[in-house]
Amino acid sequence: AVWIENMNTVMDENKKLCLNSGEIIAMSSNMRTIMEPQDVAEASPATISRNGMVYFEPHLMGVDPLIDKFLKGGMPEGLDEDEIQEVFNMVGWLLKACLHFLREECQEVSPTQDPNLVQSFMYLMLSHIKDALAFPHFKKAAGNEDTAKKNIINMIDCTTMFCCIWSIGAVCVTASRPNFNTFFRSLITGKHETFKALKKIAQELPERGSIFDWVYSAEHMAWKGWLDTVEPQTIKAGTAVETLVIQTLDNVRYRYVLNHCINHRIKLLFCGPTGTGKTAY
Repeated sequence: AVWIENMNTVMDENKKLCLNSGEIIAMSSNMRTIMEPQDVAEASPATISRNGMVYFEPHLMGVDPLIDKFLKGGMPEGLDEDEIQEVFNMVGWLLKACLHFLREECQEVSPTQDPNLVQSFMYLMLSHIKDALAFPHFKKAAGNEDTAKKNIINMIDCTTMFCCIWSIGAVCVTASRPNFNTFFRSLITGKHETFKALKKIAQELPERGSIFDWVYSAEHMAWKGWLDTVEPQTIKAGTAVETLVIQTLDNVRYRYVLNHCINHRIKLLFCGPTGTGKTAY
C-alpha cells in the first residue's frame, strides 16, 4: 500500500513525512509512532526493518488480562467486597465456558474474536448492573442491609447469565441457538460433564422455551418474557401497510439491546441477510 511506503521516511532518523504533494511534515524529537495492524501482508522489508516488532498470537494472550482490566477498573460504585467477588466468580464460571462451547460447537453469523466478545460481554454486564443499582430494592439502609445484599447477589447472578446469552450466544446463527440453549441450561444447573457448577442459582431461567426468550428485569427482580415487557401493539384503521413495523419477539428483544447500547454508548453491529429488518431496528 502506498501509505505504508510514505511512512518509511517518518520512521527514519530524520522523522519527516514526505507527502505526494511535495510537502514535508517534520515530527518533533519527543514524538513516537505506534502502529497496531491486523497483519503486515502489505508491508515491504524496508518498512519492517524500520520497526520494532511486538507480535502476539491472540490465543496465546487469552482473555484473562481483558477480564481483569474491566472488573478491576470498571466495577459500578455501591458494591461491597462480597458482591464484587460474586461478579468475579460468576464471570469466571460462565464466560470462558460459553466461549469454549461457541468455538467448538456453534456457527457464527459473522466471524468474531474472543477479546471482542469478552469486551461486548463486559460492557453489557457492567452497564446493566449499574442501572439495576438505582432501583430502591438494591439500596442499603438501616434495617434492610441483609435483604438488599441478597437482592444484589441474585441480581448479579441473573444479569451475568443474561449478558452471557446476549453477547456470546447472540452471535450464533439460528441453527446453532438450540445447541447453545441446551449447553447453557446444563451449565447453570450443574448437569454439564466438563464444566462444574459454581453454585445453585436462586432465580434460574424459566424452563419454558429458549434462553433467548427471557430477559431479566431488575425492576421486578424476575425473569420476564420479552413480549411481557412491552404494551400490545395497536394499529390504527387506515394506516398504510408499508409504514407498519409489526411487533414481534425478535423486534422487541433487538430493540431492547439496541436502546441499551445507545444509552450507554456501546458500539454494536446488527448482522443478518437482506430483508430481515436491520434498518428498521
